[in-house]
Amino acid sequence: MKTKGFTLLELMVTLSILAIMMALAFPSFSSLLIKQKIKSKRDELMSAFQYARTEAVTQNRSVSICASPNPWDSSPTCSKSTDWSTGWIVFYDSSGSSNPSVPATILRSYPQTEGIDVNYNTTGAASSNLIRYVATGMMDTTFNPGTFEFSDPKNIASTRSVIISPTTGQARIGS
Repeated sequence: MKTKGFTLLELMVTLSILAIMMALAFPSFSSLLIKQKIKSKRDELMSAFQYARTEAVTQNRSVSICASPNPWDSSPTCSKSTDWSTGWIVFYDSSGSSNPSVPATILRSYPQTEGIDVNYNTTGAASSNLIRYVATGMMDTTFNPGTFEFSDPKNIASTRSVIISPTTGQARIGS
């Protein structure tokens, strides 16, 4: 009498092969997830810059973006740090100062970037962490353009960047 099915030995061999294949695929999968997370945050920052420029032109007033240690608080503040991993805010900027302490009208808030480092490297002498667009959509010339670098602290994925143009303030995707 012959029965249909698998023996215990056949099932164990199959599961062992499956476990080995998954162990080989897992590092590639985690790298893919981190790369996607970096691209997502990079695109989110690009969107914030495009929104700020558009809002400055349509509302005919200055709009700024700055890193914020508390973007979701009822009254968020701008950070003086070049580390934007804590999040950022977009706001109407009527103060005209290089580092407003409490922005009056918050337009959008962006949360902390878990597991990704976001650093702003300015290309000029000013040390402001603020990017301001004036009513024409151009970048305020008192602030330095620079490069935002998105990196993985564990160095699994390659670094991505957003570059701010020195003349127009237009953001573009780097490497």
